[in-house]
Amino acid sequence: MAKALLVGPALEEGLRFIELLKKEGIAVSAAVWHRPPINTWRLSIVSPTYETGGLERLYSTTRAVFNKAVPELEMNEDDICFPRPKTNFAKDLRRHHSGSKNVSTTLYDMEGDAHEAFVYFAK
Repeated sequence: MAKALLVGPALEEGLRFIELLKKEGIAVSAAVWHRPPINTWRLSIVSPTYETGGLERLYSTTRAVFNKAVPELEMNEDDICFPRPKTNFAKDLRRHHSGSKNVSTTLYDMEGDAHEAFVYFAK
């Protein structure tokens, strides 16, 4: 399968966003850019904060990070999602990529569809 690589600024900005999110007190257990078939890249961040503080806290912190980032983040808030830590997606990400760091790979969803991916880390 031919890969449309996610490179340069997108990778750097995604990592920068993750670091800024952590500075705001959001724990991150896994982070991956992935592109479902016939779709655009999205940054999925697995965080235990989903269970303890809820999705609203994650997105309000995301807005705060975007509002105060200097220089301004060169990515779109709409490209970020927070899957529940207990979803199959999050479990499979941690199971198959635990200990991985900065790896281009392929993820498969429940229907067996391939997603091009870049895993920052999974623990």
